Parts: sequence; C-alpha cells; structure tokens
Amino acid sequence: MRCPILIGRDEPVSLIDDAVGRLRADAGGGALVMVGEAGVGKTRLAEYLSDAAVKAGIWAVCGRALPEERGSPLRPVAEMLLELTRDRPAPGDADLAPYAAVLASLVPHWRAP
Repeated sequence: MRCPILIGRDEPVSLIDDAVGRLRADAGGGALVMVGEAGVGKTRLAEYLSDAAVKAGIWAVCGRALPEERGSPLRPVAEMLLELTRDRPAPGDADLAPYAAVLASLVPHWRAP
C-alpha cells in the first residue's frame, strides 16, 4: 500500500495541480512529461497526476520509457495510443492520412488488412 501523502514534493505537486486546473478550464488537451534518474519518484508523481486528472473528470494515460539501449524512443507514445484506442478503430481524419503508416506501426490494430 502506498502512502497517500507525497512528502517533499510540493513543487512538482503544485505544477501538476496547476496543469490539471488549466486542462479542466480549457479542455483542449495537453501533456506532462516527467524525466529523471531511476528511483527518484517519477512513477509516484505519475500516479498522483493520473488520480488528480480522474478526479477532475479528465482522461489520463501514461507511457513508460526504457533506457535507450533497451527500447524504442516511441514506446511511451505507443503505450498511450494503445491505451486510448484499445476498443476503437483507426481515426478517419484526412489530416492524419500522411501519418497512417507510422501510427499503424505504433498501434497494430490500425494496420490495413
């Protein structure tokens, strides 16, 4: 069980709360990116962000990166797209047509039959 209180994280928690507030007011979408060495608490902050977004009625998805030598730099994007689109067909927006092949490589169920 994790501690419900983030100790010593006033600055990042404030930034997250401000970002969630702006997203809720604007409803235009956005992204927060967390970087740092292993073990500094990025996952816990991401959990806080996700909880805050859900409480504000905002969709939230997370993608995880791996060290360069172990994974694709697009893995976080692929994870987020997979989570958002798991039960949805490929978007039919003509503006996305030039990117269809790349998007299909990240989201396998969007590949043409």
